[in-house]
Amino acid sequence: MDWIVCTTINEPTFLWDYHENLKKFGNLDKVGVVVVGDQKEHENARKVIADVQAAGLTVEYLDVAKQEAYLAKWPEVAAIIPWKSDNRRNVGYLWAVEHGAERVISIDDDNFPLKDENFYGAHSVVGASERLHTIKSENNWVNICRLLDFNYPVPVYPRGFPHKRRFKDTFDVRFLAGFEKEDAKRITLSAGLWTEDPDVDAITRLTLPVQGEKYNQGDQQFVLGTGQSCPINTQNTCFHRDVLPAYYFVLMSEQGEGNFLIHRFGDIWSGFFAKKVVDAMGDAAAIGRPVCSHRRNVHDILDDLRVEMNGMLLTEKLCDFLEEVTLTRTESYCDAYEELAEKLRMWVEGKREELAEPEFTYMLRVTDCMKVWCGVSRKILAQ
Repeated sequence: MDWIVCTTINEPTFLWDYHENLKKFGNLDKVGVVVVGDQKEHENARKVIADVQAAGLTVEYLDVAKQEAYLAKWPEVAAIIPWKSDNRRNVGYLWAVEHGAERVISIDDDNFPLKDENFYGAHSVVGASERLHTIKSENNWVNICRLLDFNYPVPVYPRGFPHKRRFKDTFDVRFLAGFEKEDAKRITLSAGLWTEDPDVDAITRLTLPVQGEKYNQGDQQFVLGTGQSCPINTQNTCFHRDVLPAYYFVLMSEQGEGNFLIHRFGDIWSGFFAKKVVDAMGDAAAIGRPVCSHRRNVHDILDDLRVEMNGMLLTEKLCDFLEEVTLTRTESYCDAYEELAEKLRMWVEGKREELAEPEFTYMLRVTDCMKVWCGVSRKILAQ
């Protein structure tokens, strides 16, 4: 059975939408949902889960006790996954693969499947070899939001798209029909889009209240060209079990840790790293039409801006590294990701004079966590 993974501290009523969608398209016996809880739990969470289970949806609720019991055999990774954090979804990834998933689909608790779209079926491309039209940009950074029509006729960029590389990409949906298809490649990562509230950064939200109205490419699905980058978040994103070692949701940092605060980039960096490894392995990442809507939970946009600023600045530097690094250890996703972690550490150490002390310390910690994650993933895949 494949698994959908999400974290939540809210009332998980979204499960009913997935139940209805999976039932409608005959997928209830093919995929279940792993709900990863936290130390704060909604008072109705267990009742909602019990009710939707009784209706036929397979749900595994990993509450605090179950997570602690599961991670007891993986103490090294338990030490790098903090409580009160969306980083807990890493537990769900490990659990899902260890319990047999070929495909793991990551969602947020404010993502809702569209009623007339086969949510699970849309990700069936993962694991298959497909020959799809390729999206490329001359500066190697693709703005996937150009595949959506918005309520304002201006360029909209997804959260995590490096600001210095914005408005320099040359990809235009009008020219897609002229793109040649690359040779068939195995799809191991699939980033689906979303309607309604797009996943954009706080700067965009403060200046432009954009809404995604529709996908402008019909039923067309694409692959990101080799060497092409774009932000890949955890909303409607699917990965093959082979990718587990390279899909670590990166640890963020609290204010007290060297006075360095960074949030809302754990999924973005995870996607950057995974795409780099997917390319090195000779596989491909697909971009698909929206099969869910994003009905965004309530946020304090100014607070989002506060916690995003350091991430925006550090992402610019990280993207320099990603554009320069070459991976050669491609016997497995584990090997390639370990090499990426090692080369990232070397790059960080080489930038000692350019990085502020909190940045330097934090980035070294990230590389340590990447190695730990990869080691545990290797053991799980070897079972």
